Amino acid sequence: MSIILIYFMLKNKQSCLKGLFMPEITREEAVQKAREEIADTFVKSIQEISDILPDNCRIYMPERQEKSCWYIFFTPDNSLSILQSTRVIAISKETGEVIYNGSANDEG
Repeated sequence: MSIILIYFMLKNKQSCLKGLFMPEITREEAVQKAREEIADTFVKSIQEISDILPDNCRIYMPERQEKSCWYIFFTPDNSLSILQSTRVIAISKETGEVIYNGSANDEG
């Protein structure tokens, strides 16, 4: 193996090894992580799970992260007679980290 190739691999070890040792988390793993994140009583159930952000959803996160997430949308508890948005949790497909947890800004 050439020294240049070894240098490149060491310099960029995260990007070279990411696919080998850190597989993307599955949809089911993302749902489990999101359920662990939800601890309040104002969420009723999962409404939708997607890896594409719907057009009516306005969450604020870097575009780079936006493309590599699972989005889990939770239906709000309708027993509260208030206008409220859907709650969304964005889970990184690469790390399993919660990238966003909050309003989908879709009320109305």
